[in-house]
Amino acid sequence: MACLNARLLGGCEFHDENGVELALPTRKARALLAYLALRPDEWHPRDRLAAMFWGDRGESQARHSLNQVLYAIRKLGDTILEGEPSRLRLRGAAVQVDANDVRALLRTDALAASAQYAGPLLDGFVLSEPAFEEWVQAERGNLHEAICEALRKRLSEAVDAGDSEAGIQASRRLLDLEPYDEAATRQLMRLHAAGGSRAEAIRLYQRCEAILRDELGVEPAPETKELQQEIAVSTVAAEMALLRVFPPALSDDPKAQGRPVLAVLPFRNFSDDQEQAFFADGLSEDLIFALSAFRWFSVLGRGSSFQFRGGEVDPRRAGVELGARYVLDGSVRRHRSGLRVGAALLDTETGEQIWAQRYDRDIEDLFEVQDNITREIVAAAEAKLDGIEMQRAMACPVGSLEAYEHVQRGYWYLAQGFPLGGNDAMAMAEQGFQEAVALDPQYAPALAALAYVKYRRAQMAERLKLFGERLREADELVQQALMLAPDDPRTLRYASAISAFCGRQREALETIERTIEICPSYASAYSGLAFTLDFVGKFTEALPAADETVRLRPLDRSLFRCIISKSIAHYQTGAYDDAESVARQSLAVGPGWSLNNMMLLATLGQRGAREQAAAAASQLRKLFPDASADELAAMLPFTDNQHRDHLADGLRKGGWEG
Repeated sequence: MACLNARLLGGCEFHDENGVELALPTRKARALLAYLALRPDEWHPRDRLAAMFWGDRGESQARHSLNQVLYAIRKLGDTILEGEPSRLRLRGAAVQVDANDVRALLRTDALAASAQYAGPLLDGFVLSEPAFEEWVQAERGNLHEAICEALRKRLSEAVDAGDSEAGIQASRRLLDLEPYDEAATRQLMRLHAAGGSRAEAIRLYQRCEAILRDELGVEPAPETKELQQEIAVSTVAAEMALLRVFPPALSDDPKAQGRPVLAVLPFRNFSDDQEQAFFADGLSEDLIFALSAFRWFSVLGRGSSFQFRGGEVDPRRAGVELGARYVLDGSVRRHRSGLRVGAALLDTETGEQIWAQRYDRDIEDLFEVQDNITREIVAAAEAKLDGIEMQRAMACPVGSLEAYEHVQRGYWYLAQGFPLGGNDAMAMAEQGFQEAVALDPQYAPALAALAYVKYRRAQMAERLKLFGERLREADELVQQALMLAPDDPRTLRYASAISAFCGRQREALETIERTIEICPSYASAYSGLAFTLDFVGKFTEALPAADETVRLRPLDRSLFRCIISKSIAHYQTGAYDDAESVARQSLAVGPGWSLNNMMLLATLGQRGAREQAAAAASQLRKLFPDASADELAAMLPFTDNQHRDHLADGLRKGGWEG
C-alpha cells in the first residue's frame, strides 16, 4: 500500500495513507518530491537534480542543499526513496499520484479521467528556478493536451455510435478545458439540437460568441455562425408547427377568461458554471408553481414558457406569442456561497415595467428569495387574495438546499429526455432523486419526484413485464410523500396518476380535483383530470379538461401526450373521425409513442380502414412484440370493462394479431 499520496492536480499537496497532510520544510522540498513522484521508479542523476533546483549555486553547495532536502523527504517514510552515490529514484509502490492516475485512466475511459482532473498540474505552485518552471510548463501542457485529445476521440466515437449522452458529456468537459474550441462547440450544438434542445444550442453559441469577443477580440468562424442560423431557423419552424398542431384554445370557464394570464420565462443562467442551468430552471419552475396557487392569475405551464429558454428573448414579444398579459423575466448568478437573482414584471400590452428587483443573498436564502419575488409580483399586480390562500401559496419547501438541488437537477435531466424520455436521461434523473432522498428522507418533493420517475419507467416500452413491480414502488413512495406534504400540488398530481393505474380510479379523481382546487393554473393537472375522467367513463367532461391544459400550455411540445385523452373520449363515444384527427395531431409531434399509435390503430379499425392502420400497427409491434389486443387495451385502466373491450375490438379490426 502506498504510504504517500501526492495531489498535484490543482495544487501541490502530500498526504499520508490516513489522509493527513504532510509538512515539508521548504517549497523546494515540495517541488523536488513532486518532480520525483511524477516519474516513479525512474532513476535521476543527482547532478541534474542539483542543477535544476539550485542552479544559482556552485556545484558543491547545490549538492549539499539537495542532500538536506532528501533527508527531509526520507523522514516521511523509510521506503520512499532509493539512492545510489550518483543517482536516486522514488519507489513507485510507495506513492500514489493523482496526475499519473489520470494519465493511466485516459487509455481506457476519457470521461472518467477528465472527471478526476482536478485542475492544471501544480496550479498556483511557483518556484523561482527557471529550469523547474520550464519543466512544469511542459508537463502541464502535455497533460492538458492529452486529456483534450482523449475527449475529442471519445466525442467522435460517441457521435459515430449515436450515443448522444456520452457525446454531450465529452463535449462539455472538452469545452471546460478548451473554451475556445469551436469544433467542440459546434458538435455540442448539433447534439443538443438533435435532441430537441434547440434553445440550449443557441445559448451555447452565444456563450462561445461572448468568450471569443471578450477574450480574443474575434468573431466565431463562418461555419459556427452558419450552424447557429440553421438551428435558429429550425427552432422557428418547430414552433410554427406546434402552433398548427396545438393552436391556442380559449377556456369556456368564465372565471378563467376573466383572469390575466402570466408567463414566467425561464430565468437566464449567468453563473460561470454553465452546468448550473438546472438551478436557474428550477427557480423558474418553482415560481410557476407558487404563482399558480393564486386564483387571480392564470399562469402558463413550464412547457410553454420554456420554449423561450436560451438566448436574448424580448419578453414583450414572448408574452404576445404566448397570449400572456404579464411576463416575469429574470436571471440567476451563482458563485461560491452567494446568489444574485434579478427579476422584472412586464405588462405586454403597454410595455410598462411594473416591478423590478435584485436580490444579493447567501445561497441558503434561496427559498426566502423565491417567496419575496412571489409576494412582490402579486402585490404589484394588485391581486386581492384572502389570507389563507396567501399563506398556503407561500409555504416554503422543507428539506436541505442540497436535497433541493438534486431534485431540480433530476427534473432538468427529465426535460432533456424529451420527447419520449430516453433511458439515459431517465436514469440520471432517478439517480438525482435517490440522492435527494438519501440526504433527507423526509423531503416530500424528493420522494414524490422519485415516485414519478418510477411511474414513468413503468410507462415505457418494457412495461408489460415490469409495470406492476415499478408501479408498486411508485405508489409506496408517493404515499410517503403525501403523508409529509398532503397539500403539495405536484405530489397530488403524481399520486392521482399512480392511483389510477393501481386501480383506484375514484381516489385518483378526488386527488386530481383537489390538486386543481389548490393550484388552479397547474396545467399538467388538467391533463391528469382529462385522463382520469376518461378512465371513469366521464368522456364528455374529459374534453373541456383537455382543452384547458392546451390553453395553459401554448407551444408546449409535450402536448402530444396530453391531447390523447381527447382521442380516447372521442373513440369511446363513437366519434371516430374526431378520435383519428386528434391521434394524428399527436403523432405529428411524437411519432414513436405507444398510446397515440394505439388510438390511431383502434380508430382506423373501427372505421374499416385497415390498410391505413399498417404503420401504427408496425410501430406498436416494435414496442410490444408479444402483446395481445386485450393486454394492450388493459394499459388504460378503465373502471368499466366494456370500454376496455371496445378498445381491444378496434385494435383487432385494425389488424392487430394476438
